[in-house]
Amino acid sequence: MSLKQDRQRVQLAARRLISQRRQLHRETQWLSEDFERYRPILIVGGGLIAGLLIGRGKLTDATRAVSSMAALGMSLMRSSLGTLMLSRTFRVAGEAASRTDKRANPQS
Repeated sequence: MSLKQDRQRVQLAARRLISQRRQLHRETQWLSEDFERYRPILIVGGGLIAGLLIGRGKLTDATRAVSSMAALGMSLMRSSLGTLMLSRTFRVAGEAASRTDKRANPQS
């Protein structure tokens, strides 16, 4: 292949990548909006759970438990199953909120 053909292939791939990123951003916009809405709840809930685990026993045991829970949670969120569960949770909550908004403001 020539240098010109290689450059054209790279440019085509770059355009496809940009297009795919834009499409992904459009499709996941609702998820990031819902995450921002529930972010304080997730932070406070995580803090309460960590506090309960720490307050239940010895510091070393609590540290192991918190570390294990954090590792389990991070592993779950990195997996495709965790992503599906998270998106389903926020989608259900978002649909319930939008129904409530529509009932409160029927003109929209």
